[in-house]
Amino acid sequence: ICPRQSEESNANIIETSLDVARLATPDCRLPTADPGAAMSADEDRQVVVRYMEMLSAEKGAADNTRQAYARDLDDFVAFLGKRGSKPLAAVAPADISAYLRALAEAGLAPASRARRLSAIRQLYKFLAAEGVVAESPADRLAGPKRARPLPRTLSTAEVDRLIETARRRIDGTAGRDRVRALR
Repeated sequence: ICPRQSEESNANIIETSLDVARLATPDCRLPTADPGAAMSADEDRQVVVRYMEMLSAEKGAADNTRQAYARDLDDFVAFLGKRGSKPLAAVAPADISAYLRALAEAGLAPASRARRLSAIRQLYKFLAAEGVVAESPADRLAGPKRARPLPRTLSTAEVDRLIETARRRIDGTAGRDRVRALR
């Protein structure tokens, strides 16, 4: 089934985010992974356009999600181009790891890197379903770890209230009840 651009906003997102909507073919077929032939950068962008159309038509993704994924995937395709124009169908887990390292070195927050990895994972699930790749190179990659915030310290008033509550709990108890309350 070919998802068609049925919403004006979908067309605008794809055109403005990727500037490649002109590459979409009318028959809606994606280039398939042929071991003897690599996909070109234009074909990679066409695949991303098809994926964005599917996000809109089949998944009902919100405009903000589609825009963010479009930017993230465009950045990933550009990164691959800078590394020697490796086509999407030939990407290895090491290429995605290198991309994530480059993002970390550029100072992107772990949450932003995780969203980009999510966009890449979803793209490769789509590519596998469409027969463009045999399996996703992103499936077994671990996402960036979010830094845990330091524990919040108690104020003097909170400590006093905590001690007073404990004191009230043991007041008026004796024997076993007192021992249980002290635990």
